Amino acid sequence: MATNLQALALEKAEILSSRLKEIISSGQGFIQTQFGVDLGLNPDAYPPWLVLSTAALGLLVLLLAALILPSKVPVS
Repeated sequence: MATNLQALALEKAEILSSRLKEIISSGQGFIQTQFGVDLGLNPDAYPPWLVLSTAALGLLVLLLAALILPSKVPVS
């Protein structure tokens, strides 16, 4: 049972990682067409764990910013 759960989790992580890599590629293409800037990223060269951990870290930073920043804004 544990191996089935591990295999399922690994499969879902690979799917999520491939979707994030597609988003990175399309975003890089958008920046290149709109601004003429080539970021030089190759998302396929990065391992899935790095893509997933970077996305999770970004979401954590956004969550913390959403929780901390509104409390510092004075109410008028």
